[in-house]
Amino acid sequence: MEDALIVGIVFYTTYKLLELCLLHKERKLMFLKMNELSPEMMQSKLSSLQSVQKNKFQNNPFFMLRLGAVALSIGLGWIFASILYEVHRNLTGRYFDWDSACLATISFCVGIALIIVYLIERKAFKESKKRE
Repeated sequence: MEDALIVGIVFYTTYKLLELCLLHKERKLMFLKMNELSPEMMQSKLSSLQSVQKNKFQNNPFFMLRLGAVALSIGLGWIFASILYEVHRNLTGRYFDWDSACLATISFCVGIALIIVYLIERKAFKESKKRE
């Protein structure tokens, strides 16, 4: 478990350092573009951005579906891990690492749930495009 934590920390640190370097260049470009804009134009852009941010979750009808699918799949993953753990212990008489089994089954179930939600969203999107 400690090895996975170390790999995760190294990966996250490397990712953040690269992101910091790339975002620094992006911020410079944004600053140069902002100098070209008038204050009225900046205010209108800012207000439209705030309204988009505020309505982001209200406009997405599948947000609760995603949330429910993730919550359900976490529970199912936990149940599958406990079943796997007990079956393995009863058949072999040996114990194995509960943390890795639980993490693996939860990750697997969450992945499947998100794929299912994606397919549902894509189907709904295609149906809405057909109606238009």
